[in-house]
Amino acid sequence: MVSHTRRTVLAALASVGLAGCTSITNPDAQDEDELPDQCPTSQDLDVGWPRDLTTESAAEFVTEYEEAYLSEQEQGDSEFVAFNIDIQLNQGVSRFFRGFSPYLTGGFRITVNSRGSVEHHVLKLTAVEANPDGTPKYPDDPYVPEDSLLEDPDFIPIDEIMDQRLRATLKRAADPGAQTTRVTSTSEIERYADLVGNLPTKSSSEDNRVAYFDVDGTLVVLIAKWKGGGVGLWKGSAHYYVTENVVWRNDEEDGAPRDGTLVECRPPE
Repeated sequence: MVSHTRRTVLAALASVGLAGCTSITNPDAQDEDELPDQCPTSQDLDVGWPRDLTTESAAEFVTEYEEAYLSEQEQGDSEFVAFNIDIQLNQGVSRFFRGFSPYLTGGFRITVNSRGSVEHHVLKLTAVEANPDGTPKYPDDPYVPEDSLLEDPDFIPIDEIMDQRLRATLKRAADPGAQTTRVTSTSEIERYADLVGNLPTKSSSEDNRVAYFDVDGTLVVLIAKWKGGGVGLWKGSAHYYVTENVVWRNDEEDGAPRDGTLVECRPPE
């Protein structure tokens, strides 16, 4: 989550004030007599973008926006990606004035620093031969908590399973010993979560499910378990130019915001 508070933002702004005032001739903000061709555009990040921009409100908006922007880039809406981030306001806050532009009457150039981690979950599909009551024939390989097992389960014929990877895992499990398939792609994990979730299954926790299959006469129990994977660490910065009508963003080092991406744009009221 964003680490700043209203008080810390105010403190930072009090210490730096306005880093500078720039006229329309500034190369970072020229050719702004009308809204960009891409307007309107939006990332739909559900971050409040104030019409009444002040040094304080612009800084708070950018720090909240950067967290939402990076979260969307790394995590999207997947429950199988754990994302942690810390956003800090950089010491540079510049105010630009547009005395004769009909739309863009002024704005702020703000830089924020970020650091965080992202953990992509891994899905393990483990299949093992089962007894008629649904318990694994080899209870210690793998160990399955008793509260994960269904009583008097219905075994799904393998012919009803179209997914080739899952079919292969189940068929290999018809031989003695557990068979495990690892799935690391987030999109594939989401697909298997939907697939397994639509089967007659039982879950003892949020990170595992158990389902039962009939593999050409051999009974098989499948344990689908989601667990944490590798953790990636990063740090970076982003440069923003914000007015009440446009938001430009650039994550290049020392990059001018308007050389980056127009992430938000709205017509004047």
